[in-house]
Amino acid sequence: PVARMKVVGGEAPGFHRDNIFGYVAALRAKETLTLEIELAHSWSDGIPIEDYYASVISGKGTIEWLNTSLFRIIVPWNSKRRTDVLVLVNDGMYWSSPAYISVRNILPSEEFMLK
Repeated sequence: PVARMKVVGGEAPGFHRDNIFGYVAALRAKETLTLEIELAHSWSDGIPIEDYYASVISGKGTIEWLNTSLFRIIVPWNSKRRTDVLVLVNDGMYWSSPAYISVRNILPSEEFMLK
């Protein structure tokens, strides 16, 4: 199986890039990333996807499942360098390779990087 993400809602910061396998963003102090991610477009060799999984593996963030394949992720700016989220799907036999969400927290002393 292949985990494929589609951003269907939320509020993104000024810098972000996304594709079907990943989403990267940079947050300044006091910014928050809120995304709604749909995984229903994930693919398997004709076998239905049975399970969807997302987990914050580093940093700070919360995940709320809105239905079987749709979740909301909220990542506030924090003093940790970044927040990473692992996204997987399962076809009943195998877990997919991961899709990911990676959010870099820009410290005030690093603001020059975004100009």
